Amino acid sequence: MYEQYLNLLNLMAEDGGGEDPKEDDSKKEDPKKKEDPKKEEKTYTEEELKEIVQKETDKRVTDAVKTREKKLREEMEKEKKENERLAQLSAEEKAEEERKKRDAEIEERERQLARKERLSDTKDKLYEEKIPVTFAPMLVADDEDATKENIKNFKKEWEKGIENAVNERLKKRAPSQGKDGDQTPVTKEQFQKMGYRERLALKQKDPETYNKLI
Repeated sequence: MYEQYLNLLNLMAEDGGGEDPKEDDSKKEDPKKKEDPKKEEKTYTEEELKEIVQKETDKRVTDAVKTREKKLREEMEKEKKENERLAQLSAEEKAEEERKKRDAEIEERERQLARKERLSDTKDKLYEEKIPVTFAPMLVADDEDATKENIKNFKKEWEKGIENAVNERLKKRAPSQGKDGDQTPVTKEQFQKMGYRERLALKQKDPETYNKLI
């Protein structure tokens, strides 16, 4: 709108302050045609960019501080209400509350310790099964039996996925067939280019060929 207004002023100046209202409208030039069709995009200097980045950074920091302050106020309010509740209890009731609190803390520590031990055992088991130990955290359950079941099911899917991937690679590397319709066996060169998972799948699928190539 601002540019169109300037264009109109320029036209009026060129025409001596205006046109005859009775003049044919077809002779009037559309002010929009005066606009540059190749209008340049807004560019920023290095200092302007730094200022924009700084403003965004300040905003994020401010939001984080506000969130933290809100959380602290909520925690303080919760603690205040809990202290008020405890103040109304008798000595015996307070002792019982403290006992329950200690028992809950001990139970939580034992639970965390047990999980840590299961996680370590799970990593050892995955290592034995030739499965990346990075999957251990997602396979650990709340008890040992459930963890073993998770590992068992995951191993099936893992081996199935490797086998499918190897089969696809073998089809691409050895698509030709012999006279009897059998696929061309894997060559020594192809075997050397295989990764660990592909070799493992080949060993499971065709142990005879695998033993010849190693």
